[in-house]
Amino acid sequence: MRLAERVKTDLIQLYDSTIDETISALKDASMENGSCTTSIKAILKTSSQALTNRWKNNKKTLRTSTVYELIPNYPTETLRTSLFMDAFINILDDLNDEPPVLGESNIIVVELLKVVSNLLGLISEEQSRLISVYLLKVLILAIQEREYLRLMRSTMEKEELQDYAYDCYRCRSADMDIFYEIPLQMMNLADVTPILETGRILRSIDILLKDVSDRTYDLRHRIESPLTVLSQRTLEMLEENVINLLSRLKADADKIQVNPEYAHRTLLKKIKQTINERTYHIS
Repeated sequence: MRLAERVKTDLIQLYDSTIDETISALKDASMENGSCTTSIKAILKTSSQALTNRWKNNKKTLRTSTVYELIPNYPTETLRTSLFMDAFINILDDLNDEPPVLGESNIIVVELLKVVSNLLGLISEEQSRLISVYLLKVLILAIQEREYLRLMRSTMEKEELQDYAYDCYRCRSADMDIFYEIPLQMMNLADVTPILETGRILRSIDILLKDVSDRTYDLRHRIESPLTVLSQRTLEMLEENVINLLSRLKADADKIQVNPEYAHRTLLKKIKQTINERTYHIS
């Protein structure tokens, strides 16, 4: 098993283990009834698996896994917080992309409430401030994404379409910030701006590559992404559009210099190296 898959498997197992923690919390709140424990646990397992199966099948992104692989000596005491934030954002993505079919909505609500409850019990005052700012970012980027897609639908000009698509991918990448900020805050690392910026570029590339993988499904189910709109409004082949976008993103990463005096240069180099690996076929 590759390292990335092993890391993901371990993190998913850690997330699944929180079911027992939720049961214990119900007992502490005097809300657990012995005769209902089995049913409650079964429902929590079903709601958890509805999410984790998507992580396992790469239908949804486990952002924590990406950062965990990159940060040397990742502070494991922050993993649960990061995983619950991952779950929270993935659930929001689901609700935004595809309204749940009849029968799924209750399961989604159960998992969302479990995630929020666990998060509130875990986060420190400092993490609370980070998450508050992050949720505002998520709100803004959701609005910006819709606007970029609207602008793409309003033009047939090739350069404008490419520019809006590029801007949209850069905008969407801000959803990665908190997954760097939580562990880096615990490590007391100052001046993390270059890391967040480079991390956003890597996230932009990963979103684009996932959109390539999901393109047929998205077109069939009328789920809009910058790539599906490009496919519908330009004569260029898919590969040409993707290479153009990847080239621009790689160029952004190349502009970020690793200062020999920068305290976190090892992490920064590792993120840039990962970007190079993702775009190895771009000359």
